[in-house]
Amino acid sequence: MYWLTLSTRWIQFVACVCLVCAPSAMSQEVNRTSVKLTINQDYEQFAGYSIAFDTNNASQPLYNLPRNRDISLGRAPGGVLVRVERVKNDQHSCRVQVDTNGHGTLVGETSHTLEPGSSIIVRVNRKWANGRQLTLPYTIKYSRDVNRANQIEESFRWIAHYRAEGTLKVKGCETQFVVMDINGDGLFDNDFSRGSSLGLDRNGDGRIWGSEEYLNGNQIIEFCNDAFLVNGLEADGTSLTLTKSSLRVPKISEKLPPFVLTTLQGKPLRSEDLIGKVHLIDFWASWCQACVGEFPLMKQLGEDLKDDLAIIAVNVDDESRLTMARQVIKKFRLPWLHVMSGRGEADPLWKMFGGMEGNRLHIPLYVLVDESGQLQYAGGGGRNLSELRTKLDALLRSNRAKVQDQD
Repeated sequence: MYWLTLSTRWIQFVACVCLVCAPSAMSQEVNRTSVKLTINQDYEQFAGYSIAFDTNNASQPLYNLPRNRDISLGRAPGGVLVRVERVKNDQHSCRVQVDTNGHGTLVGETSHTLEPGSSIIVRVNRKWANGRQLTLPYTIKYSRDVNRANQIEESFRWIAHYRAEGTLKVKGCETQFVVMDINGDGLFDNDFSRGSSLGLDRNGDGRIWGSEEYLNGNQIIEFCNDAFLVNGLEADGTSLTLTKSSLRVPKISEKLPPFVLTTLQGKPLRSEDLIGKVHLIDFWASWCQACVGEFPLMKQLGEDLKDDLAIIAVNVDDESRLTMARQVIKKFRLPWLHVMSGRGEADPLWKMFGGMEGNRLHIPLYVLVDESGQLQYAGGGGRNLSELRTKLDALLRSNRAKVQDQD
């Protein structure tokens, strides 16, 4: 989901609708925290995007250099024009030109020669809607590999060589806070669904590292015993605003947080309704191939354990894809309870559970709740759901042992 700012009404919705919580004045300025940011131009991001080459079909860009073509034109993220020319009498080298001034042409641009495994840094002028402009550095990496079909594949990676940095101050706590332009399009605005776009130096060691410090921008951000949601982010990377939230990320071995959902049949489903039987909550989306591909395994799991396990499927599609999601449910004849809000990553329940165990809103996500309402597992299920089955078997064996002891 792509967004820049969230309205006050939406913030109140996230805090209160579908969750059992007390009314809060989240719209008040006292619950907002601003972080001033400056762009560090000496930081190469850990990931990048491939330059897309022209195939005369705008809907099917080619992310490998076209074979048997001496000159190819491509577009880097943000629409930057790139020209790649093979060096004559040298099948391994290419000359690369980049539209660094943003004029839409390559006239006067420097030609760089690259060999496989080498890289260059180019500086591209970026201009934002507020009139501000800045020249930002990007790394271009040239790769030449052999694929499974024993064919040569060549690609050029476009990697932002910068990030926005600031200091998050909450009560008596402060630490480094960073925002990354994951796709390298020059905008700090819409990368939240593409990966770990935020960083929080929780341990104060001066670097961002590990699953607890790399964050997805749609996550609940917990710091100094408070929780926050991103409320606004300037596209030029100059500031970010966080809003205090009553939402919390659930923890393993703790009680299920209170919530109220509505099933596709229009019936309310409360967190306390899960007590008395082991429940599996399956977070999925219609566009997630792994989620849909594992439905046959989930059906078999449900049949094998029908007396001991109840399944609830929570869909995290945007509203535009709900018809597709319903078709998936019909196609696989999924017999369990379904919840489908159409809010995507804005769904407060998904924000809570999607951030568990450093998950960073990745799907599929399987959450196990024991008969007492305690969370026992949150993860991707493992290959062919082997990890999930192991956890389930251990939990059910423990339950049976308790019953035998009572008898």
